[in-house]
Amino acid sequence: MVLQVLPLETADFDVLISHASTSFPGDDLVGNPVPFCWPVANRSDAEARCLWHFSRQRKRYIEDTSVRFMKVIDTGKEGEKSNEIISIARWHFYESGYSYERDVRWELADGEASDGNHRALFDAALHDQILSTRDFARKFWILPPKAPCWILMHMNTRFSCQRRGAAKLLVQWGIDQAEATGIPAYLEAGVMGLKLYKDLGFQEVGDPIIINASAKMIFQMAKMAYMPSKDGGH
Repeated sequence: MVLQVLPLETADFDVLISHASTSFPGDDLVGNPVPFCWPVANRSDAEARCLWHFSRQRKRYIEDTSVRFMKVIDTGKEGEKSNEIISIARWHFYESGYSYERDVRWELADGEASDGNHRALFDAALHDQILSTRDFARKFWILPPKAPCWILMHMNTRFSCQRRGAAKLLVQWGIDQAEATGIPAYLEAGVMGLKLYKDLGFQEVGDPIIINASAKMIFQMAKMAYMPSKDGGH
């Protein structure tokens, strides 16, 4: 097993969509909070969710110039060629800072799922509440507001491929960009990712973002920053 970080390519989105058809439901790279808002129990539902999610991600990849979409591939055992995509991350570089008013549109679901048969499974209102709350908060903690920044917005590893170091490679890629450019990197972390980010040098900024989605569901995200060396890593 040799893992390698590479830029995602347009053709890869068809591969990402196909994961739902070749594995058990949920063993794909659909990123949070979609799995919370659109649970799947069978292949048909998983295929619809994957198609909807990655069709939107492909559109953003093509049209949003801030996107730096990266993938981790497993090149297979020695003498084999696998190149299986096991993890992805969507980093962004904002030369003039992140703008909620300009960029939140990319995250919102607009109340639509892939088709009418599956729409009832998708809580679009919850999806949009989580992401709009997360993104709006950046106005108050990613400062100064118009300064250049790197932001990690999306990262996921296939369930069947976890604990192999793929996420660490993708986070390190962003850290390397921050060091090379001398520009800070930011992210919002769930509880499960906190240790990894801290181990790699990210620090929490202020209080976490708390989203009361319902009486039984509360989302908490730590605001985290990585400050590169002043000389830009040179």
